[in-house]
This record gives sequence, structure tokens and C-alpha cells, in this order.
Amino acid sequence: GQGGAGTGGAGLGGAGGAGGAACPGATTSCDGACVDLTKDPANCGACGVACGPGTVCSESACALSCQAGLTNCGGVCVDVQKDLANCGACEAPCAAGEVCSAGACALSCQAGLTDCGGVCVDAQKDLANCGACGKACAAGQICDGGACVLSCQQGLDPCGGVCTNLKTDPGHCGACGKACGPGQICDGGACVASCALPLVVCGGACVDTRFDVSHCNACDVVCSSPHGKPACLDGGGCALGACDPGWLDCNGKVADGCEIDGSADPLHCGACGAVCAVGGACKGGACTFATGCGAIKAALPAATDGVYHVDPDGPGPLAAMDVYCDMTTDGGGWTLVMRGLSQTVTNAQWNTTDAYAPGASLSVGGTFKLADAVINGLRGAGVYRLLGDGAVSAKRFVAGSCAYDHLGAAAAKGCNVSYSDPACTTDKWTGIDSGVLLRGISDYQASGQHFVTNDTANGHIWWIYCGAGCDGHSYVAGRNFSMWVR
Repeated sequence: GQGGAGTGGAGLGGAGGAGGAACPGATTSCDGACVDLTKDPANCGACGVACGPGTVCSESACALSCQAGLTNCGGVCVDVQKDLANCGACEAPCAAGEVCSAGACALSCQAGLTDCGGVCVDAQKDLANCGACGKACAAGQICDGGACVLSCQQGLDPCGGVCTNLKTDPGHCGACGKACGPGQICDGGACVASCALPLVVCGGACVDTRFDVSHCNACDVVCSSPHGKPACLDGGGCALGACDPGWLDCNGKVADGCEIDGSADPLHCGACGAVCAVGGACKGGACTFATGCGAIKAALPAATDGVYHVDPDGPGPLAAMDVYCDMTTDGGGWTLVMRGLSQTVTNAQWNTTDAYAPGASLSVGGTFKLADAVINGLRGAGVYRLLGDGAVSAKRFVAGSCAYDHLGAAAAKGCNVSYSDPACTTDKWTGIDSGVLLRGISDYQASGQHFVTNDTANGHIWWIYCGAGCDGHSYVAGRNFSMWVR
């Protein structure tokens, strides 16, 4: 059958509804929809009763809708924190002479608040009492620190009534009123130079990052070059420029700059790869050498036997040369200055101021004699060591009170004293034939043995052992010998 009209505008079951389905709980059917008449703003208390703008449906009745922080008291939105008639709650008035401060009636306002007409307000931010009672801010303004200022968007600040960006505004760079000078821009709140291409701003200055060693190809990329001048290549990063005087770049690495002290490094003396010979030192970019094996031994006690490069007279005219050093025997430091192998040379080859050197190795074999001046340059402390071998062997030392001379002189007769020790303190043999003009360094014995000498009277070759009547041309039992100086 057809249903009848509903009874009661607010009755449950749907007033005005025709034959609709029943709604659950406390809801009511309004035009086919189940609604809660106690709070539906379109059906407030009854179907079709809508609440007006600015109101809400509360307990089946339309009421004023208040902003956050305000309370609806009898249809009026009030701040119960400071309202004299509704202090702390609706209809809770304060007595005459009292103020409402922080939701409580009191005789005066709390610290930081101002009594304006019986109402406690914060004059530092109250729009109606900004800085003083009754001083209201205009529309679009806020009360900031007791002053009405523009209400600016985030990232902007009010300056002179205008919202501005303190990070980019050249008239207010970093702070209101701080203007940048001519040719400057405001970058990040700081005035910096306004640069023309290809220059860019780095640290507040215009720089050419193509070549600037403090901003190489980018700001703050610093090039460094120990003991040298750094350089920056366009698009190529840091490079090494010129080295400081005396310094060398021998590995081609930019990071360690000019890493070699060419004034003192014996492996790179004055230039990369310029190696000083064994026994040499680098001073002022030039190789220098000891004057003999004795000087090398004194400077390097652990030095071993071998070939060394020496300079017999230091800065004098004699050229530096290779010599063989005995660093072991009799305290070491001996320089080999001559070696004779029996029956290999004649007097004419040996009796000369100049050197005789057929090119044999210094260390083994071969007959040679250094020039007189070289032998004396190598003498050092002036001690001679004479060695012989064969049937008649000898090891003698001669004090160097006189210089070596292959010819000698009458005054050299005192040099024919030899000793058994390198300190030249214990006599071993003394020449006894005072009538013989000794040449070079000799040890003339009555037995006829001549050692490292040439006897003018008999013409004996230096290292030949001769018996009676030997004329220097008849070789008998051969004798090898050597002479060393220290």
C-alpha cells in the first residue's frame, strides 16, 4: 500500500519522507539521506533547516563559529583570557576595579602585559594596541616589537614600508638601509663586485678562474707548488711553473712541486739525472770531489775498496780523475799512484814528469804511473806506502817530508829513509850510499836492491832486483811493485 505523511518535523523516522527505509541509530532520513540533526549544518534540528554563513550546527541549533583562541559566549566570540565579562569562562565577570589577565580576574596585569581599558594586552604584538593603548595597525600590517609593519611573505623583510629580500636587494643588502656601492651587487646578503665575463665573483672579488692559481677553474681551488711557482691552465687544472733557483722538478708531479734540491743532491746535481761520480758531493749545483782516498775514508769510515772519483788539487788546475782506493789495509785511505809489472816497460817510459798509463784497469793488473804533480796532489798527509812481491818482498812506508819527483835531486837524499809502520815512527832501512843521487823515492841497500827508484850511476830500472854488475838492461828475477799515498 502507499505510506502516509510523516508526523512531527523533528520526529525520528524521517519527517517529510515518503516510504523511505529506516535510518540507523539517532540519524534521520532527509530526502533519502540519513543525517544527524544535532550537528548537520544543512539539516540542523530538522530536515531542510540550514545554518547561515559564519555559524555551525551545535546541539541541533545554529550557532556562531569562532576563530581559534576565541570562545562563543551567548553568540559572541570572546577571548576568555582577557574578557572582563567572560574571564576564564563564559558569564564569569570580573569585579569593578579588576582586570582579566591570562583568564583570571586580578587587581593588575601580569608582567609584559598592558592594561588597556581594563583589558590586559601585549602591546608588542596587539594589533589594536600596538606599542600603546588604542594605537591600531592598518590593514595588511602586523604588530612587531610594538611597531606596525608590513606583513611580508616568507623570505622577505619590511624595509621602509616595502617588503624586500635582504639577500639580493642592493639597497638593503644584509640589513635594511645597507646599500651596495657602485659596480657591486648583493649576493647572499653581502655586497660583491659586479663582474664582466669571463670574470666571475670569488670571495667578493672578480677573478678569471681560467688562470687564477687561487681559484683555478672554480672558486677556492688553490694551486700550490713547493719550491716553485704554481700555474693554472684554462680547463686543465693546476700545473707547475718555474722552479725556485736551485730546485728541480725531476718526477713531473704537480703535487710535490720542485722536489729536488739541485744544489746539493748528488743524483741530480745542477740538472735532473746529473749524477756525481762515486766519492763526489754536490755543492752549489756542481759536483765536487775529495782530494784523495784518505779524505774519502775520513768522511765515510765505512767506505770499501774500489774506484772513486777524486780531484787531486781541489780548485787547482789538475783535472778530477778516477783512482783506486785501498780502504782496508793499514787503516785504509790509500790511493794507488803507480804499479809496475816486471819486464813490461823501459826506463824511458817510466822516467817522465807526465803520466804513463797504457789503459789497464786501476784495480787489477796493468802498469801505470800518475804524473808527478798528480801524485803530490793526492799525497794528503804525505805518507808513501811501497809494496813489492816475488822472491824479495817488501812493505815499507816513507815519510813525505819531500814531494815526489821522478828525477829527484841531491836535496832529496834524506827521503830514502823508510819505516815499518804507516805512522813513520820506526826506522826499517836507511840508504847507506850517500854518493848516489837518488831519484824519486828509493830504498838503496848494500845488497843492490832498488825499490821504486832509478839509480843514476847504474841505470837500474825501478823494480828490477839486480845482482852485482846489473846494468838495467839485463832482467833477472822479476819484481812487481806498487806505490800508494795517503
